[in-house]
Amino acid sequence: MKTQRRKRSRRINKGNLAILMVIAVAALALIAAGGAWLLSNREPAFMKSKTASSEVLKDKSKDVLLAVYYPQSEDSTFLAALSQNAENIFNDLKTQTDGYQKEKKPLMIKADYQMNVTQDRYVSLEYTIARNENETVEERQQAYFYDLAEHQWIEASSLLDEAALKWLAANLRVQLKNDENTQAAAYTLPVIEATAWDSGNYSNFTLKDGMLIFNFPAGMVSEKAYRWEFPISNLGEHFLLDVGQGRLPENNVRIPPRLIDPDKPMVALTFDDGPHPTNTPQLLNLLQHYDGAATFFMQGMRVEKYPETTLMVINSASEAASHSYNHPKLTKLKGDNLLFQLNRTTELVQELTGWQVTIKHFRPPYGASNALVKENSAYPLIMWGIDTMDWKTLDPVQTVDNTMASVKDGAIVLMHDIHAETVTAVEALLPKLIEAGYQLVSVDEMLNAKGVEVYNGQRVYSAYDIKD
Repeated sequence: MKTQRRKRSRRINKGNLAILMVIAVAALALIAAGGAWLLSNREPAFMKSKTASSEVLKDKSKDVLLAVYYPQSEDSTFLAALSQNAENIFNDLKTQTDGYQKEKKPLMIKADYQMNVTQDRYVSLEYTIARNENETVEERQQAYFYDLAEHQWIEASSLLDEAALKWLAANLRVQLKNDENTQAAAYTLPVIEATAWDSGNYSNFTLKDGMLIFNFPAGMVSEKAYRWEFPISNLGEHFLLDVGQGRLPENNVRIPPRLIDPDKPMVALTFDDGPHPTNTPQLLNLLQHYDGAATFFMQGMRVEKYPETTLMVINSASEAASHSYNHPKLTKLKGDNLLFQLNRTTELVQELTGWQVTIKHFRPPYGASNALVKENSAYPLIMWGIDTMDWKTLDPVQTVDNTMASVKDGAIVLMHDIHAETVTAVEALLPKLIEAGYQLVSVDEMLNAKGVEVYNGQRVYSAYDIKD
């Protein structure tokens, strides 16, 4: 009997052990499944916000993870605006990823933010939208402005007037030319177009600590995304929100900066017989758009008639020069009559600018000079090497063709800003010259960049053709 009981007990123990092993295997399977579920549902670190106390909109599929964060606020109206803005971003991103199919890992997109408040009123909200595709991360920034007093979003493009845009464009271009990473591209037509004083080029910025912080996406002004800071105080009242930046000094001359590369080809466009109240401003806008300057040889009687236009020339970084007072043939004059024609326009420009600007160059009407003119001239006599014949043909296509057929480094090109057809020609001509590798400069800029020293009374036909 005793022996049988012991055998039965062993059989029972073996049976219990088998049951326990089955239970253990099942438990391990459950634990593994649960762990896999936890791992698959754990949020990647990339998708987490860097800002505490944020609200979030999320979407998740096997192919795409999407999260858009936005600030909390005790101001219910502001919170509703923030929520709606985040929803707009979320919907845009979701639309962009519709139909996406992963290759290895899900596509991860996160829109996170930084927020600054100026003067307890103006909210600057900057989103960084990061896209992680198979461990390759790309980022872009998008900025928004909100007025807490008026409870409304502000279009950034409405905050900069024309003067501000032109000043920003000039300074950004100098910055890009000084940056070894961007200087080669800074002279090319795509970057010149991207930095032109168009409000759309300068609409993505935030405001922080008295600085405007501009974000340019990759491929716009450089291969990589480009971030640029500019002091609001340098724009004064031309930044159209009062954030304590003050006003600019009352000064009727403010010449934007320019940077000329002496090793790159350049051409000096010149315009005679103005200023013209319509054509001259149009030419200035075109030149500024294309990162250019020119020399305007003005008649004194028209300086008197159009002082505002004259100041526009000076404040554009183009060169104001003299073309006599009223365009006589100087070789037929002598004594005081000759001196009046040589000097009166300079006196008018000095008076107009409070002696901040003086004229450096003179072009004799019809290009006519003799020993007496050269002896009495207080300036080099700027002639030309390319006569476009714009005044004769009044044909924009012919003016462009005449220029491009003869242009070379150091050339001085003759045109006239009193003809509307010349404006049309210049609009087509400027991008052609840039694509051909030329910088668009004034006579003064060209002579300085090339280190050419000229003397009063000398006749200058190009940077390389100077005669006594």
